Amino acid sequence: VAKNVELVAAQEKLEQKSFELNVLFEVEQQLASALDLDELLDRILHQAMAVTSAAAGSIALRQLDGGELRFTTVAGPATSGLLHRTVRMGQGFIGWCAAHGQAVIANDPASDPRHAPDIAREVGFAPRHLLCAPLIAEDVVGVIELVDKVGEPLRGEQGFDDSDLKLLTLIAGQAAKAIQLARSRVEQSKQDRLASIGRMLAGVLHDLKTPMTIISGYAQLMAQSEDGDQRTHFVEHILRQFDIMSGMTREVLAFARGERGVMIRKVYLHKFFDEVVTQLRTAFAGRPIA
Repeated sequence: VAKNVELVAAQEKLEQKSFELNVLFEVEQQLASALDLDELLDRILHQAMAVTSAAAGSIALRQLDGGELRFTTVAGPATSGLLHRTVRMGQGFIGWCAAHGQAVIANDPASDPRHAPDIAREVGFAPRHLLCAPLIAEDVVGVIELVDKVGEPLRGEQGFDDSDLKLLTLIAGQAAKAIQLARSRVEQSKQDRLASIGRMLAGVLHDLKTPMTIISGYAQLMAQSEDGDQRTHFVEHILRQFDIMSGMTREVLAFARGERGVMIRKVYLHKFFDEVVTQLRTAFAGRPIA
């Protein structure tokens, strides 16, 4: 009988471990296919709700100053009231979880001193069960919170238990690493963009020399010419160089804002080549280039 009891216990542990591994595998698949941080957080939250049978949930990320948490992803009836709302570190279950770096279960949150009833009143939603786990990657980067366990028909509402806490802790560990990695990618992308903008500006400053030289040359010719038609012709060339300079600055600004676009327009080749010849003639002036 003792051996049979041990076998049953071992089988239950094996089944639980197999279930946990499957959960981690599914979470990893969801995280790998996410395109950006918002989609990543949304997939994490819905996966956590699915494996713990939670009716609602939210993820709050710690802000750069470290003093507040912002609800960046919310699912459930309180979405409109909670999304983008901030709470102080230590405020409510989420704030307590972030401040202490510990997971917490509360199946009667209204009677728990860590509960923040003012927030519940403001969003118009009173939770029956709460389960929170910190997102820790070197430091606490946020908190994932699940609300209201959906009970089985024959058992009724039992609330969250230790197995739910363990599952959420496993998911939170994977999620924290993914969030940290996504933020690192964004930061690296910003640094790469700044470096690219620096290189582009160096190129633009170099390229500005040609239109500036042409403008200077035509301005001198205008000062020497008394022919009205010829002066008008010089003005057109000067304005064209200003258009070129304006186009360079627009390209740099668009790149800095992360905009992408292709402008398709009709080009008259004979005019284009005339402009090219004019610029090259000025650029080659004084050099042994025919």
